[in-house]
Amino acid sequence: MAKGDLNASAQSVQAGDNAAGKSNEVVTGTDNTASTSSRLYADTVVPVTSVAPVFQSFRPLSLSGYSDASALAAAKSSDSALLGAPGSRAEVSPVLDKNRRVTDLIQAGVMRRIESTRPPLAEPLKEGEVPQVLITYADTAQDQSRTPDFIVRKDGRIEAAGDFDSTARKQVVIQVERQAGSTANPEQAQQKSIDELVQYVHGRMSANSEVARRGLDINDEYGLMSDSLTKKIAAGQLKAADSAVNANADRSGYSPESQRMMSDMNRFTPGSSGSMSPREVGDYFPRRDVGQQRDETNKVAHAKNAVAGMFNPDKTAPYETVRVLPPPMGLAIGRYGLTHRNFSTWFSLEGEDEYNEGNIAGIMAKLAKKGKVSKEFAAKFQDKNFAAKFVGAMKRMEEGKSLTGEEMRTLFPKELQERVATDTVDKMLKDAGGDVGKTALALHLGKEPGQLTGEDLNSKANKDYMSGAVKLAQLSEMRRELGQGDRVDWQVSPEGNMMKAQIVKAGLEVARKMGTEGRCAEGVQVALSKVGMNEFMGSGDGWAMRHAFLKSDEWRVTNDPTRATAFVRSWAPSVRAEYGGRNLGHVGLLHMENGRLIESSDHKTEHLVNNSRYNQTIYFEYVGKKPRTMEA
Repeated sequence: MAKGDLNASAQSVQAGDNAAGKSNEVVTGTDNTASTSSRLYADTVVPVTSVAPVFQSFRPLSLSGYSDASALAAAKSSDSALLGAPGSRAEVSPVLDKNRRVTDLIQAGVMRRIESTRPPLAEPLKEGEVPQVLITYADTAQDQSRTPDFIVRKDGRIEAAGDFDSTARKQVVIQVERQAGSTANPEQAQQKSIDELVQYVHGRMSANSEVARRGLDINDEYGLMSDSLTKKIAAGQLKAADSAVNANADRSGYSPESQRMMSDMNRFTPGSSGSMSPREVGDYFPRRDVGQQRDETNKVAHAKNAVAGMFNPDKTAPYETVRVLPPPMGLAIGRYGLTHRNFSTWFSLEGEDEYNEGNIAGIMAKLAKKGKVSKEFAAKFQDKNFAAKFVGAMKRMEEGKSLTGEEMRTLFPKELQERVATDTVDKMLKDAGGDVGKTALALHLGKEPGQLTGEDLNSKANKDYMSGAVKLAQLSEMRRELGQGDRVDWQVSPEGNMMKAQIVKAGLEVARKMGTEGRCAEGVQVALSKVGMNEFMGSGDGWAMRHAFLKSDEWRVTNDPTRATAFVRSWAPSVRAEYGGRNLGHVGLLHMENGRLIESSDHKTEHLVNNSRYNQTIYFEYVGKKPRTMEA
């Protein structure tokens, strides 16, 4: 979808109703009402100040709970160390001993049994397949009709369905509980349990010779293992006999830092919603020390933030970050992960295809005249030693040989990085038709957007990367106009699109600027045009606009006003009589604010569901459509 502002002054827009909120309103065919229980969740990041020890609510290990002599002996030697003195509360969580079956640990009180009549997914391992441990959220499980093998509760308690290792299983599922709307890391107790459970499951599975022969894949696309365990696996310190254990093997072409951001963005799961403080939003982006440049549009600035976020440079010194890429790409440096190719292309954009120690000073002088670099920086190249250092560093960047922090500060200062990033992202964004995801992926792969193949665009990892970049750009835009004390209320459509937040923002901006009554259709159409939905311009009065919503594949009817992003209303017969039988109706955009439904059109007001002024209301949920780059 094209996203750009549209000047609506030349468009013909019919006026609608100005009576929203005058009295209670009706949803045709339902008696649903908005309730405070459906409000968006507030701050979901809870400081870890007093975390109860894991499993402390379980009963002490009972000697009678063990099924064999070895387990009994282990219990005698370890109970006091694990659980403290008899009758006392546990101070240290029990270690999940891979030599004990799940049923033994359940009997011992280390785990609880999942109370369910639904069997776990127990598909047998087939020839050629690699067994997998899937770590997922409860609300993202692939098959909600089946019980997972394990559930890790928010407080760290582990629940289990029973023994999972009697046969070679294709997949073992670990579900992680989270608060609705939370995108935060698991807290201390839950994180400890996740890590221990993964290693326990690995130990039990690798005892099976068939599993050990094939290795083990760990699917942790939400980043729920700790960084320390992830690094341990990446370093080959966790093995299934002599075979490798891989975590997110399909992301092997990405740095651990980029994989971390892909996981963070995946936590904005389809259908989820929540609220974040400006600090929480800002944590997704590396620090930017150089202000927005004179010719840097807002769209480019948000795309740059998305590129920087997905590259995920060092937090303390983003502009001095240096990473080695797979050959032949060399190094990726700075806040944006710029490569030798990006710098060379930037020179060529300025008409300088060749540079060397002899002509680099003249090139920089020309760039200074154009305002691309400062006169002070250009003057440094008059020193032949400085010029030689720059050209030599460019060569080393191409060869993948590291640069020092001092070289980054002097030869590739933050102002130069910002300029190269602005021009590069601007060009690539235009070539990609405004698609931030394709722009970020092309930069990562060292290609132009037009060079991206179907295989590039449809790889699972690359899709995650593109989707993450799009979400980051939207978060960057939402953050831009936050005032003190404001929060970002976000909602992801069932198809994984975060457009709703942009629609709400545009609606509030138009309502604030117009501040009128009686021009609801105009306000909504202008707002929708601001997020690229130009097809709504000129679509008629408030009630007539239902046709445009019903026709669009990006909107669908919902009976739940709290999920709706827009609505249209038909006047009751008594109101039509006041206007000579005409039915102009009413239209508005919807969002939740402090537990209340708020509508915006040509003004902002509370949306009350029941209203005798209207005899029919249709609510529309924005669901979006898959970007073309992600279609199979």
